[in-house]
Amino acid sequence: SSSVSTRIDSEAPSATVNPLPEFTFVPNFVVTWSGTDNLSGIASYTLQIRRNSGDWQDLAVDTTATSFQVTGAQFGELLEFRVRAVD
Repeated sequence: SSSVSTRIDSEAPSATVNPLPEFTFVPNFVVTWSGTDNLSGIASYTLQIRRNSGDWQDLAVDTTATSFQVTGAQFGELLEFRVRAVD
C-alpha cells in the first residue's frame, strides 16, 4: 500500500519595504524589500505605491523580484510604498 502526506502552512508570509531616506533629490531611485515565510517559502510579491496620500496603485504584481526602479518622481511629491508576499 502507498500513502501520501502534506503539511498545512497556516502562517502567512511577511514582507517589509526597506527604509528609504526621508528626502530624495532625484526623480529615479530604487525601492527594495524582503520577506520571510515559516514553511513553504515566498512565491511572489506585489509592490504598491501611494502618491500624496491618494489611492494605492500596483507597481509590480506577482513578481519574484525584490527591487523596483521608480522613475518620474515629482518635486514635492510624497511617495509611500508597501509590499505584500504570497506563499
